[in-house]
Amino acid sequence: MQLNQNMKIRSNHTDLLELNLAILFISTSGVLGRSIDLPVPVVIFFRALVAGIVLFLFAKVKGFSFKIARKNSVGLIVGGAFLGIHWVTYFYALKLSNVAIGMLSLYTFPTITAVLEPILLKKKFETVHLVMGLIVLVGIYLLAPDVDVENQYFVGMCLGVISAVFFSLRNIMLKSRADDNQ
Repeated sequence: MQLNQNMKIRSNHTDLLELNLAILFISTSGVLGRSIDLPVPVVIFFRALVAGIVLFLFAKVKGFSFKIARKNSVGLIVGGAFLGIHWVTYFYALKLSNVAIGMLSLYTFPTITAVLEPILLKKKFETVHLVMGLIVLVGIYLLAPDVDVENQYFVGMCLGVISAVFFSLRNIMLKSRADDNQ
C-alpha cells in the first residue's frame, strides 16, 4: 500500500513538474519572440532547429521509430505547413504589436476551434460555444487601438488571429486523424 502511494505521489510531482515546464516554454515564446532582435524567418528557423534536435534526441532515447506510413505523409506535410504558417503569423504579430496583443489574439484559438470544428467535422454546433466565440471576438475588437490597416497594432492583432486560425486547423486535422486511428 505504501509503495503504491509513494509511486502516485512521485507521478503527481513528475506530472506537475512537466506541466510547469510546458507553461514556462509556452509563456516565454511571446516575450522571446518580441525581444529577439532578429528577422522573423531567422527566429523561426532557429526555433524549429532547436525543437527538431530536442525532439530527435527524445525520440531516440525513447526508442520511437521515425518511419512514416505513406498514408500519413500528406497529413504530416499539411500539418507542418499549418504549423509553419501559425509560427510565421504569430511572430510577425509579436513584432508588429506587443506581447499582450500578440498572445491574446493567438489565444482565440480555442474559440476558433469551437466554431470551425463543427463545420469541418460535421458535428452539431453548441450554442454556448457560438456565444462565447462572439464574446471573444468583441473582446479582441476592443483590444484594437484603431481599426485601420495602417495601424501596426491592428495588423499585428489580425496576424495573431490568423495564427490562431491555422493553429486551430492543425489541431482539428490532428484530432480527426487521431479519431480515425482509434
